[in-house]
Parts: sequence; structure tokens; C-alpha cells
Amino acid sequence: MKVRQGARPLAIRAFAACLFLFALLNLIAGLADLSTSEAILADFWPSLEWNRDLTIVALFTQFTIALIPLVWIYVFAAGFARWFVFSFGLAKLAWVLLNFLAALWFGEGEVLRFILAVLLGSALLLLLLPASRHWLAHKGEDGSAVVQ
Repeated sequence: MKVRQGARPLAIRAFAACLFLFALLNLIAGLADLSTSEAILADFWPSLEWNRDLTIVALFTQFTIALIPLVWIYVFAAGFARWFVFSFGLAKLAWVLLNFLAALWFGEGEVLRFILAVLLGSALLLLLLPASRHWLAHKGEDGSAVVQ
């Protein structure tokens, strides 16, 4: 992949900020309540012996994986990544909204869940803006440098 040089459009910078904040808030929330995070991870992977250290490693791994699409789009301007990120982002948004609605139903309306939904939804909408489409469809015709 080639690193895309030049100024990023506002839509791409805002997308990167929303996605980074989404991942960072997930990490902070997970680290703030390690026992709950450990219980959630134990539900998903009961065959592992979850402890505090393994839970922290899993949370940071999830954070790092969440940043990969950000790098694809912000650093490399990979056009394929827009639809990849958009499709997986819609699935994640549905999950976040479902959790938010369930929390409201049970009277636990957490602001964090609402903020996560807004950040992820905003990031996905920003990918659809004309400036984002132009940035990701770039073929080098405007003379901006591309570094290998």
C-alpha cells in the first residue's frame, strides 16, 4: 500500500476523530470496570481462564483492531476500505443501538452507549460524503505525492 500525501478533507479528519474516540471510549469503559469486562469475555470464550491481565490484553487488542480501518482510510486512502468499514460498521452500529435500547428498556439508560452510537453513526455517515468519496477514489491525477 502507498501512503497518501496531501491534506485530508474535513470529512476524512472527522471520520478519523469519530472512529478513534469510539475505540478509545470502548477501551476506557472496559478498563474502568475490569470485572464486568472479564465476565463478558468469559461468556464469549468460556474455554479460556480469564483473569485481570488477560482481560486487559483483550481490551487493548480490541482497541488496536478498531484502529486498523482508520489507518486504511486516513493514511492509505484505500478505496476498498470504505465499503468494508461501512458494512462492518453498520453491523456494529446495530449492536450498539440494540445495547442502548436494552439499557433504556431495563432503566439503565447509559449516556456512554448513546455517545458510542452517535460517534459510530457519524463516522459511517462521514464516509458517504462527496469529499470522502473523492479522497478514497483518488488515482493521483491532482499531482499530490504518493509515497511507497
